[in-house]
Order: sequence, then structure tokens, then C-alpha cells
Amino acid sequence: MLKAGSFQRTPLATAPEGIAVIPIHGSLVKRSLGLEAASGLMSYGEIAAMLDSALSDPQVSGILLDIDSPGGEASGSFELARRVR
Repeated sequence: MLKAGSFQRTPLATAPEGIAVIPIHGSLVKRSLGLEAASGLMSYGEIAAMLDSALSDPQVSGILLDIDSPGGEASGSFELARRVR
């Protein structure tokens, strides 16, 4: 039986060559004001920047979104969803 907090996520296996892995961990917010890492927040703008970087890299043939998030703020989510699509 697992105790609360005893589950540890296994590290993501090395992605195949040409696959960009975009880590999306923590609560999602429109603006994080520089508090991402310290507070467990991830902004939609930061995700969009990582997505744009992967899309502009000629060596990237695919993108994997590694999502571990309880959800978050709805404002900004639809704009990011359109970008991902």
C-alpha cells in the first residue's frame, strides 16, 4: 500500500532523436511574475516560448508535452491550446 507522498515519478526516458520534450509541471497561470520554480507555478507564456523554440529548431521533428499539473488558471489556456494545435 502506498502512503501519501511516497509515490515518486520515474524520470522520463531519453526521448528519441529529433523529439523535443517540453516539461509542463505545476499549476498553470497566465502570468507568474518570475515565481515559477520557487512556487510551483508555470505560465502559459513560458510554455509558449518553449513551444516556439522547438518549432523553430530544424532538428526537431516532433514535440512531446510532459504534463504533470493539477490544472490552474483558465485565462490564457485557450490561446495556448490554439498555438499547440
